[in-house]
Amino acid sequence: MSMGKNKKTVKDFENMNTNNHLSVLIKELRSYLRLSQASFAEPLGLSPTHIARFEKGVSVPSIETIDTICQVYSVDRRYFETSKENTSISVEDVVNLTNPEEGIAERIKIARGEIGWSQNELAKRSGVNQAIINRVEFGAKLTEKQAVKLAETLEIGVEWLMQGDEKKKKYPADQKMILWLWDHEDVRQEIWVRMHASEGKEQTEYAGQFSHIESSSIK
Repeated sequence: MSMGKNKKTVKDFENMNTNNHLSVLIKELRSYLRLSQASFAEPLGLSPTHIARFEKGVSVPSIETIDTICQVYSVDRRYFETSKENTSISVEDVVNLTNPEEGIAERIKIARGEIGWSQNELAKRSGVNQAIINRVEFGAKLTEKQAVKLAETLEIGVEWLMQGDEKKKKYPADQKMILWLWDHEDVRQEIWVRMHASEGKEQTEYAGQFSHIESSSIK
């Protein structure tokens, strides 16, 4: 990711009037998220030095960097498009404007609690940065890729994590299970037989109900 001052960056943020205003916005966002410069920088693929230079107004982040900040931390992009004179959108507003799926934050906390893992432990095992996990547990959006990683690590169904479907919480039929089943034909055969037996039973019951209705109508 480039971060030098360029015409594209200046033109895109010309309504901000000064680079100092952009530096204030970044610092306010980081402080609101309660992250150090190092923790804020890591999921962005940047170093703490980059963030320090942004916050001091020494360097101007590129359009790509701003987009990455918005994506990683679920920030409404309008936050960075406010001018120094028009600060109607506060950092609290951009967090509230993320409008996350209801319940995801609580379900992650529940799953972590059942195993007894801290955010840090989950981050190490899943490869999802702790800063992101912390943001999600405060109500930020969770990407599909992040959801899959967390669900596989916590050994829960991604459908339960994202949508709260209780039937799909335990023993998820995820990619990990599918790959395992391809190596165990005997288990696949058992599942196949039970699945088709269940389907046959349902069809028989349905046919019986239909016949009963048909007989009643004839009488």
